[in-house]
Amino acid sequence: MNIDLSYNYGQNNLTFDVRNSLNNSLGLASPTDFHAGTLEVTQNVLNADFTKTLDWGLAYPVTLAFGAEWRGEKFNQSPGDAASSANGGIPSANGALIPGAQVFPGFKLSDAGYYNRNSHSAYVDLEADLTEKFSAGLAGRYEKYSDFGDTATGKLSLRYAFTDKVALRATASTGFRAPSLQQQNFQSIATQFLNVAQPNGSVTAIPFEIGTFRTDNPAAIALGAEPLKAEESKNYGLGVVLQPVENLYITVDAYRIEIDDRIVLSENLTSTAARNYLQANGFPGIGGGRYFTNAVDTKTQGVDAVGTYRWALDGGSAELTTGYNYNKTEVERIAANPAALEAIDPGAVRIGRAELGRITEGTPRDKFFLGGTWSPGNWSFTGTATRWGEFSTFGTNAGSDQTYAAKWTLDLAASYKLGAWNFTVGGDNVLNEYPDRQEAGLGTRTYLPYSSASPFGFNGALVYANVNYKW
Repeated sequence: MNIDLSYNYGQNNLTFDVRNSLNNSLGLASPTDFHAGTLEVTQNVLNADFTKTLDWGLAYPVTLAFGAEWRGEKFNQSPGDAASSANGGIPSANGALIPGAQVFPGFKLSDAGYYNRNSHSAYVDLEADLTEKFSAGLAGRYEKYSDFGDTATGKLSLRYAFTDKVALRATASTGFRAPSLQQQNFQSIATQFLNVAQPNGSVTAIPFEIGTFRTDNPAAIALGAEPLKAEESKNYGLGVVLQPVENLYITVDAYRIEIDDRIVLSENLTSTAARNYLQANGFPGIGGGRYFTNAVDTKTQGVDAVGTYRWALDGGSAELTTGYNYNKTEVERIAANPAALEAIDPGAVRIGRAELGRITEGTPRDKFFLGGTWSPGNWSFTGTATRWGEFSTFGTNAGSDQTYAAKWTLDLAASYKLGAWNFTVGGDNVLNEYPDRQEAGLGTRTYLPYSSASPFGFNGALVYANVNYKW
C-alpha cells in the first residue's frame, strides 16, 4: 500500500490604503493618508491518501484509492482607521456633506468581523481494466461543513481502446460547492448621496448608507436576502485519445457543466420604493444595497483540445505542447424575486444585465497556448505563449458596455536540479502586455484604467525565483 500524508498552509492578506486623499467632512483636520481596512483569508489543509492494488479475480487487478481531508478556514475583515470613514460634519464649499476618504472610505467597525469554519471529507475511488480494451472507474466523496451541512458526490468514468492508438473516454459526475466565508460574511457599506424630491418640489442630495450587505443584515433581509445555499453541479464529458504517430499524443474532449443555484451578486437595490420602505421600517439612513444570492442556473458547454509531442534533443529531452479551448456559458434560469422584495418594489430587477453579462461574457470564450520544454541534463527551460480571447464587461445600460480585444502573453522559466534541490527563475508576461484601457467615463478609469475582469491581470510583467527541496 502507498501512503501519502500532507499538510498545506496558505494565507492571503489584502490591505487597503488611500494616499493623497482627504475626508472632506473633517475639514482642515483631515489627514491625507488613510488605512482603509484589511481582508485576510487563512486555510489549513491536512490530507491522508492511500492506494492499493487488489486482486478480485478479474482479468486485471483493481486499483483502490481512498483517503480523508480536514480543512480549516478563517476570514477576517478588519476596519480601517476612524478618519477613513468618519462623518466630521463639515460641509464642502458648495454646502454638500461628503463623509469618508475620497476614492474609498474603507471598512467601518460595523463591517468588520472574524469568521471561521472547518470541514472534513472522505473519498473512495476504484479503477480497473475490465477487459483488454475496456476500463472503468467509480468514485464517491462525502463532505461535511461545521457551518453548512453535508453532501455526497460521485463520478463514473469509462474508457474503450479501439486500438493502441485510438481510444474513447466518457465521464459523468456530480459536484457541490458551499458558499465561501467571504460570500457569507463580507460587508462594505459607504455613505452615498442620493437625490431626494422634497415636498416643495425641489431635489436635495441626502446621505444614505449603501453597499454590499451580509445576507443576515436586517436591511438586506428586508430587501429579500436569504441564507445562501450550496451550488450543485452536474458534469458530463466525452472525448477521444489519439496517437497518430510515435511520440505524438492528442486529446479532444467535449464537456457540459450544469450549475444550479449559482451564487451571484444582486443589483444595487436603491429605488425610491425600496428606500422609502427602509426609512419607514426602522432603517434610518439606509438607502439600499446589494447582496449575494443563489439566483441563477447556468450551463457551460465547451471543447478542449491538447496535443503533445516528445523527442530527444542534444543530450536531453524536449516536449512541445499546444492546446485550444472554446466554451460558452448560458443562463438557464433566473429566480423570481423573493416575496419581501416584490412586496416593496414590484418588478424590481434583482439580477441585472451587468451580473448576467459577467457570467456569460466576462471571461474569454476561447484560449490558445503553445508551450515547449527542453531538459538537457540537470537544466530545464520552458516557454509558453498564450492567446487570451476577447471578453466584455457590462453596465446597467448598453452605453456602459465594453469589449476588450484578445491579447498574447509570454511566460519563460529556467530551472536547475542539484540533488534534492531545484532552483527556478522565471517571468510571467515577460513582454509586459496589458489589457485594453477602459473607455472614458466607464467604471473606475479615473484611478484604475484597466478592467479587473482581465484574464491575465493588469500588473504587467512578473519576475520570480523559487527554491524547492524534496525528500
